[in-house]
Amino acid sequence: MKNTFYILIALLLLMVACGRPSANAPLSAELQRAEDLMYPHPDCALHILQTMTPPVY
Repeated sequence: MKNTFYILIALLLLMVACGRPSANAPLSAELQRAEDLMYPHPDCALHILQTMTPPVY
């Protein structure tokens, strides 16, 4: 009985942890774009980072 409880808790935590990345997809795309521009155009990368808004949880 205790094992079933722990398994259910673990599955619930796994589902919650796996559900978040889709909400941060636009943020990840902006970070990737800034990283790609970091060496060839550091001013553009800085501008991207400065215009990003932090996610609200």
